[in-house]
Amino acid sequence: MARFSPEFMQSRAGYGIESRVPTFVLGMPRSGTTLVEQILGSHSRVYGAGELSLVPELIRKLNAWEIKLGTRRSYPECIDDLGKDESRRFAERHLAELQAYAPGAERVVDKLPHNFEHVGLIKLLFPNARILHLKREPRDVAMSNYFVDYAAKFGGMGFAYDLSWIGEQLVDHQRLMNHWHRVFPGQILDVDYDALVEDVEGWAHRIIDYLELPWEEEVLAFQELDRAVKTASVWQVRQPVYTTSKAKWKRYAEHLEPLENVLADIPPMPEPLPLSRIPAALP
Repeated sequence: MARFSPEFMQSRAGYGIESRVPTFVLGMPRSGTTLVEQILGSHSRVYGAGELSLVPELIRKLNAWEIKLGTRRSYPECIDDLGKDESRRFAERHLAELQAYAPGAERVVDKLPHNFEHVGLIKLLFPNARILHLKREPRDVAMSNYFVDYAAKFGGMGFAYDLSWIGEQLVDHQRLMNHWHRVFPGQILDVDYDALVEDVEGWAHRIIDYLELPWEEEVLAFQELDRAVKTASVWQVRQPVYTTSKAKWKRYAEHLEPLENVLADIPPMPEPLPLSRIPAALP
């Protein structure tokens, strides 16, 4: 948030490339990202590529580039070293990796949920990228994560095994999304999961319009999409849309004090980092 301030993004106008292919579905895990990707992937001009590691890999490349540059700063602080030409080279490589999944697709969807941390980087390299953010009652998100064994207690999903840690993730997620909406007003589509499951067709129209694509009735047959699903939502996406998970957290309200305490403690927003001179470019 401190690095990708409104002032920083304004100072980097013209960075990246204009492609509209990159499309990102993001939000907290278990917030409905898989459902939205299924809807999008049912459109003939869209390819749902699943949860890709391309953005984390891009960050690793940026850190390696920074070592070569010599300052040894890490992402995200090092982003102010990135010149316009380098930003285009990084974007072109990333786009080529995306298009390799579906060379003819007009939109390729990366639905890695935690890309919500990196909206600033995404918009720096792809100012025209479409970003769909899934919103859901935070306590329902917490319960849904807590009841799933990701077999990753000591990995990236370790937070899901502890209610206080889930709460910290939820608070940071909301702080980040509030920040991104301020930096990129009107450019991120919030998709309310509870509203989506009540009105799939209405939201499907809204989602396809946001991607600037023509409507196709096949989008409403998203459960029939024949592709692999490798997330904890693998069973749900094959079923009719259901609303029984709404407000499920209320059944466990008496046990949620650790979660509620964290959700009530919102840290202040950080001060923006100062803008710096862009150094000479490296190949």
